[in-house]
Amino acid sequence: MKALIFGGTRFMGRYVSREFLDAGYEVTIANRGTNQPIDGVKAISLDRSVAGAVESLKGQKFDVVLDFSAYPSAWVKEAGEVLKGNIEKYILFQAAPYTRKATSTRCRNTLR
Repeated sequence: MKALIFGGTRFMGRYVSREFLDAGYEVTIANRGTNQPIDGVKAISLDRSVAGAVESLKGQKFDVVLDFSAYPSAWVKEAGEVLKGNIEKYILFQAAPYTRKATSTRCRNTLR
């Protein structure tokens, strides 16, 4: 099985890469190359802020794509168009502050 991870060298990407490797996946990460990947991962250097950068992935097949680095939605659209027909699942991880104004909510302790 093959996994592609956009991002993959910081935060959750490192942990997820390790879990996929331990589960027997062939793991490829695609990012700007500013940080070193963990051992055992194939790294592809590309900058998604440059139009057409994901074209280097055209024709490659993956069972799952995990996207930790799609800040503008256009990056998801571009990746989807390039990988169309060659992936089984595309999972986008996005934090609320990127999609709407963050709010806070007061919580009450009801476990007494």
